[in-house]
Amino acid sequence: MDIIINPTNACNFSCEFCSASDMPKGKLTAKDTIKLLEPYKEDLGEIIINGGDPLMMDPDYYFSLLEWIESVNGYSWISLTTNLLDFYKNPDKWKELFRNKR
Repeated sequence: MDIIINPTNACNFSCEFCSASDMPKGKLTAKDTIKLLEPYKEDLGEIIINGGDPLMMDPDYYFSLLEWIESVNGYSWISLTTNLLDFYKNPDKWKELFRNKR
């Protein structure tokens, strides 16, 4: 089972056509996200992260999710739908995460 998570509506662009720019800019914690995913851990495949822009979250958010994946099933993976702007501006911030096999 694939699940789509929007941990934030924050974005580093201001696209007029995008509804995310009109939404509150809250963020889910990794703990809250894991609580949402927990009931599906047995059948979980891809965790699709979008929003806003997923790179508006701290990399530690994703490392926490990856650690949880390893502890519960070891085969799920994370997919990010992002404009990559923060990666281009701060590649060292994201390199370790992007090299992760999941």
